[in-house]
Amino acid sequence: MAAGADHAGAGGVGRRLISPVLAGLLLVGWLTGCARSPAWPTPTPTHLRGAGTALLAPLWPQVATGFSAAHPGYSLRYEALPSGLALNELAAGRHDFAFSTDPTAAAAYPDLHFTPVAEDALVLIVHPSVDLTHLTLAQARDLFGGFIQEWGELGAGGGPVRLVGRATGSGARATFIQRVMGDVPLALTTRLEPDDAAVLAYVRDHPGAVGYVSRRALAAVPDGQVRVLRLEDRLPDDPGYALRRTIDVVVPARAAASGALLLRDWLLSPAGQAVLQGGSRP
Repeated sequence: MAAGADHAGAGGVGRRLISPVLAGLLLVGWLTGCARSPAWPTPTPTHLRGAGTALLAPLWPQVATGFSAAHPGYSLRYEALPSGLALNELAAGRHDFAFSTDPTAAAAYPDLHFTPVAEDALVLIVHPSVDLTHLTLAQARDLFGGFIQEWGELGAGGGPVRLVGRATGSGARATFIQRVMGDVPLALTTRLEPDDAAVLAYVRDHPGAVGYVSRRALAAVPDGQVRVLRLEDRLPDDPGYALRRTIDVVVPARAAASGALLLRDWLLSPAGQAVLQGGSRP
């Protein structure tokens, strides 16, 4: 009996020794599981969709990175579209924000809020074979209205005038028509291109060509490929230059306290302005 009691006592001691070990292992496993599984799930980022002028496309990675650093709960997606199409998408609720260079758009979209965030200007460019350095507004109107068809009429050498501009819906086209053409329609012979890069390529490759592009688009163009013309004897940085314009960020009127307003405020901040001004000059 004593032996049996001793055996039982030893078993009880064994059980008493094993139980703390198992408890410790269970505790370690539980703590490890807690370390791997956070108590609070990581929130899903809010994606803001936008579209608009292709002028911002080269800067967009910096815009998106800077904004997300300031507002970690948001991410940005951007699609380069003509200003008119981008504003239609925003008005229809398919985007959260837009960027526009169309100076006439605010009157056409009273339910959208337009805020200038950067400056730009259109410039007139010609093929280097055209012996011309400047135009007046009246001469530019006559050229693109089709009333001047030979460069000799302006004392700029010989050869036919080749016109190239932007397609309907472009903010650049809207600016050019408002500031240069007025009520005079564009000549039917004007070649229409979808973006600045296509206009630049056409002017570069076709003797006698004349067109208009954003000043920002000239940043990547080597010297000598096209010639920038003075307009009314002024260049884009000169006071009173006729083709200055703004780049507007556009948000819906209903966007109170939304991520789109956070983006607008960041673009107006010193950090946002530093990014936007990085692409302001050729």
